[in-house]
Amino acid sequence: FIQARVADDVIAAGGVGKFTSVMLDKMLTGRAVAVSPFIGEITQGLGGGSAPKDLETMFQLIYLRFTGPRADPTAFGAMRAQAQALLPNQTASPEFAFNQTLSEVLSGGHPRRQPETPATVAQWDLDGAFRFYK
Repeated sequence: FIQARVADDVIAAGGVGKFTSVMLDKMLTGRAVAVSPFIGEITQGLGGGSAPKDLETMFQLIYLRFTGPRADPTAFGAMRAQAQALLPNQTASPEFAFNQTLSEVLSGGHPRRQPETPATVAQWDLDGAFRFYK
């Protein structure tokens, strides 16, 4: 469940095909287009949109999200480091502790309902997330 939970964010941050996320952002400067994968509990797909003039670019991105997902170790490392830096402050909040306890009780401790914690972030695996995405 941990790899599945982060797969869409990790792969989206990696870019597509031979293009890193940074390269892709530079190429799309001045265009009104976005295509992002999502993986939910019961649905998965792509979300996004474009201006009419950028419709072809949007369809190219859709194609690349399916045929050329990219697992970028640098982007993955940055995401992981950011999560590890933010979570200790968040988990120290009484509100977080309350919500975590409430979620555990209501879900019976089911793995799909586990909140992100420093321990779960430590289990993130780029290859596992990529395999799940594919």
